[in-house]
Amino acid sequence: MSVRGRPRAAEQEVRMEKDKKEPVYTEQGYVYDFDEETVPESMHEEAGQGADPEKETLYREEDRKENIEDRAGKDKKAKSLLMPFLIAAFLFLGALGGAYAWQRMNRPETIDLNRYAVISASGYDGYGRAEVSVDREALESDIAACLLSEGAIETGDGKSRLEAFRSSDHYEEIMEAISWSLDREEDLSNGDTITLTISYEPEDQEGFGPEFRSAPVQFTVSGLQEVAETDPFEKLTVTVSGTGPDGVLDMEWDDSLPWTYEAAPDRELSNGDEVLIRAVLENGIDERTLAGEWGYRLTGTETTWRVEGLSSYALDLSELSEEISGEIRDFAGEKVRQKASESYAPDESLSDLAPAGTLLVSGRDGNGEFFNEIFSLFRISYANRETSLDYYYYVGCRDLILHPDGTWSLDEESCEYPTSLHGLFGLIDTGDYVRIDRLHAVTGFASPEDFYAACIEPMEDACTVSGELE
Repeated sequence: MSVRGRPRAAEQEVRMEKDKKEPVYTEQGYVYDFDEETVPESMHEEAGQGADPEKETLYREEDRKENIEDRAGKDKKAKSLLMPFLIAAFLFLGALGGAYAWQRMNRPETIDLNRYAVISASGYDGYGRAEVSVDREALESDIAACLLSEGAIETGDGKSRLEAFRSSDHYEEIMEAISWSLDREEDLSNGDTITLTISYEPEDQEGFGPEFRSAPVQFTVSGLQEVAETDPFEKLTVTVSGTGPDGVLDMEWDDSLPWTYEAAPDRELSNGDEVLIRAVLENGIDERTLAGEWGYRLTGTETTWRVEGLSSYALDLSELSEEISGEIRDFAGEKVRQKASESYAPDESLSDLAPAGTLLVSGRDGNGEFFNEIFSLFRISYANRETSLDYYYYVGCRDLILHPDGTWSLDEESCEYPTSLHGLFGLIDTGDYVRIDRLHAVTGFASPEDFYAACIEPMEDACTVSGELE
């Protein structure tokens, strides 16, 4: 009986379930090595004893191909399900490997401590100072990388490796064991050579941490500024105010300077006085500090300043020039004529007015205030319709001041005179008087001596008098 068709599906499933053998790959493809038991009974019956061997072989070959295709489909499906897991695992392992490689690349096997130190010098030549600046951030970061790769610190809870190092027990143990020292730090000059020594001396370095190395570093000092030779009084402005002999010294200077000024005397000054001025360093500053920190070396600390250009009260009549004396005399004479015109009757006249001398009184009043008063004395020739006579009359003015430009001034409101040039006998207001007749008199003095006794002598004990009378 010839084979006309392919086995039924049920029979095929039974055959494949029974078949536990793996296919063998040959040049013709995969071949299943069936034995007799693997062929269903129905197939033998259907094929009969006289079946065509070639057709039966063809049937079996087709059946093998169909089983191979079926199993390949299942393998493909299984692989498609497994692929995402394989990719994820690959990425995870790659990330771990990358992190490890990054840690290894960023972990210095040996840390060269010289890399983190910078030496600098500042200040002034001969007084310079050196210092070492350490990049602690970079150093600690490199140490942290070593400790992290060794598992001595952990970066959990969002900590960076630097934060993990700083919060660990290793931080102080390592950082405090590193020291940086200079063989000279002060009183440096340009051209000096100094040496930096770096050392690492831990109490216990075994078991963790990087290895450290260092070498002595030599540094040549340069760039220090020159100390300036300074005259402190060039930075001082001195003026004097007021009126001599009560002048007051005023000083102005830059208060950012490390010194101040003292002056003596600084009160009751007159032209020609000499004032001693001293430059005084502020508290806590000596010459060394002044040079090393401020860059100044003072050429001197004392000087003498002479008072000049001060307006002054006249102290002595000899201070007045002939010109000023003449101007003051004319000023006083005009006051006398003005007074005569106000006081004389129509039949009285001032026929002549002649200077009789000038006196200057100077001193201090009861309050300690200085004053002066200049007295101009005149001889007046008086006449009326019946008689004539000569007598003396004065004008006294206070606060005669001589100015640097050669001018003068006085307090005109302070000028005083005898109350009236003349009046009825017995009714004269103040001052001495000279009798004209039985009923009349003029205010004034019969002689210069009388004037001096009445007006000058009372002030002689407290004041200085200069000048002459006729």
